[in-house]
Amino acid sequence: MTNYLNIKDYDDYKFFFVETTANCNLRCKYCYYKKTDKKPEYDADKLVSSLEKFDKIVICFLGGEPFLNPEFIEEVMNHPKLENKNVIFASNTNGTCFNKIKPEILSKFSFHHLSIDGEKENHDFFRGQGVFYKIIENLKYLRKYSDAGIIARMTVSNPNQINDIPNFPKYFDAVYWQLNNSREELDEYFLEVYLKNLNILFDYWKENIFKNKNFTIIPFVGMCDLILTGGMENPDLICGSGTDHVNICIDGSVYPCPESPHRLLDKEKLGLIDNFEFKTYSLKKRCKDCNILKYCGGRCAMTDDELYCKGIIEIHKLLTYFIESLTENQLDKLKNIINYQKGLAYTTEVTP
Repeated sequence: MTNYLNIKDYDDYKFFFVETTANCNLRCKYCYYKKTDKKPEYDADKLVSSLEKFDKIVICFLGGEPFLNPEFIEEVMNHPKLENKNVIFASNTNGTCFNKIKPEILSKFSFHHLSIDGEKENHDFFRGQGVFYKIIENLKYLRKYSDAGIIARMTVSNPNQINDIPNFPKYFDAVYWQLNNSREELDEYFLEVYLKNLNILFDYWKENIFKNKNFTIIPFVGMCDLILTGGMENPDLICGSGTDHVNICIDGSVYPCPESPHRLLDKEKLGLIDNFEFKTYSLKKRCKDCNILKYCGGRCAMTDDELYCKGIIEIHKLLTYFIESLTENQLDKLKNIINYQKGLAYTTEVTP
């Protein structure tokens, strides 16, 4: 078996998000993806051949729902050209199909980003009745054959969703959330309630960070690590899109990240699977002028909305006050815990 705790430094890796299908077995209320039965228009050998020139790589399968095309995943993971490479396997999944995957394939994954929108009531409201229970049953199956890190990834459309996070340690190793990119529900009222709940969640984190080092609240841990280590020396887009991360689409086209094929013009395409180049995206002026840039790294290149920034600024403020309140012994203990937990934190873009 493999495990995220054995991975020392994700900064050395190139991340490749690989779409295995455009289809999905769920119909989430907020999803804007166009679902089709399309599968990759290239074969596993072509994919692996295009990636083998890189020394350390993460291959993260996604869709649609990636495990609806297990044959392609299996071909890639068992490809002989990857046998002696430093390869990390991961997925972005809705968590409903693990029981359809061979145990020997599940055992090769290091982590999964699992879409979960809260406890049963919230999750099933957005994703369909009975889906939460189905995920929990699939997690039991997964844990039998894999010690991969399981990251709950929330799409927050309701500011009260994050109130469910204290219940997550019994299911997951970590949680990360992102405000709904559709922007439909984000307004000043949303922000007021969200910031209030963010403070409540932070109080929970403060009370438990020294008690349970095995559960990671990624937005707190990621920024806490940056504050404790002095921040980014040369701040850039912290998600790594274009520079270290790319998305390989069903048709073989390559874009900076999984969101970009749906939101960016074709001129932002980085090339095709067998001929593409990485690209560095510039930070917005607002980010460059911000006094917490080195602790945030700038937001999504496709999102230009200050509402997203206010939550991040609040997290920075809460963490700064907390760190300043600690004794020297407490600070040393915190540093050790954060260093342990950031193995999963840095599989995401750290800030929501």
